[in-house]
Amino acid sequence: MSYRRRYFALALLIVLALAIAITSPTCRVPDDPADRSPLRLITANILYTNDQVADVTDRLTNLDADLILVLEWTGNNLARQQLTAKSYALHADSRRPGTAGSCILLREGVEAKFEVVASPVAGQCTMPVTTGRIKFGPSWVSVIGVHAPPPRSMCANKNAEFLTAVADWFDDGRLRHDIGEAVAADPVVLLGDLNAIPLSKEISAFRHSGLTDACSVTNLRPLFTWRPRTWLPPVARVDYIFLGEQLEAMDAGVFDLPGSDHRLVLADIRRSD
Repeated sequence: MSYRRRYFALALLIVLALAIAITSPTCRVPDDPADRSPLRLITANILYTNDQVADVTDRLTNLDADLILVLEWTGNNLARQQLTAKSYALHADSRRPGTAGSCILLREGVEAKFEVVASPVAGQCTMPVTTGRIKFGPSWVSVIGVHAPPPRSMCANKNAEFLTAVADWFDDGRLRHDIGEAVAADPVVLLGDLNAIPLSKEISAFRHSGLTDACSVTNLRPLFTWRPRTWLPPVARVDYIFLGEQLEAMDAGVFDLPGSDHRLVLADIRRSD
């Protein structure tokens, strides 16, 4: 193939990728079904440098989620008074400068407990893991929230090591053992920014361990969640909500986050047993 043809093929791929990215839809807020009320979960990487504090807080609290995993929480990039006014309380507060901070926002009246535990791998760029249980009807659902290291040379390739270690926590859609506040006997949800695309072997490992990707089973079109700059369209999906045994997705989608390089992921889930 001549250089001209190679450049043409590369340009065509770039145009195609941009076209898909631009048309990758955001979603409507799912309607609550009349017969079985779902558990509504959100994972949101709000960007540690986000200065659109009021707008991003409004977006998170206006979606009426029961639980919101917030990543890159610094202590300054959400409006605390707005959270209180919208009946959300801060839990598992692990604020940090830079990208490593996180917290849980719980809607008033939701019963839950959380604990932040150390990363399963050591080294540069690794981040702690949020573990917990949330009451859903008469029983509990365990929750594990993660922010995987980005797949960059400066992070010494810790992304693959971290995701492999986390995937090994699961087998046949269940936790192999208790982790922090998460209990092996519970149905389990894994959510967060995994910094890996759906076709990667690291994400495939979660599916092979029996977890179901909520967005994949409820949407036919690609739902991209990450953009290289806040002003560019999203070009890849790296944020997920995975469901274990006895849980199923009723609806799922992505929504823009003001001031962030990520979209949030929302899923309505219910017990399947």
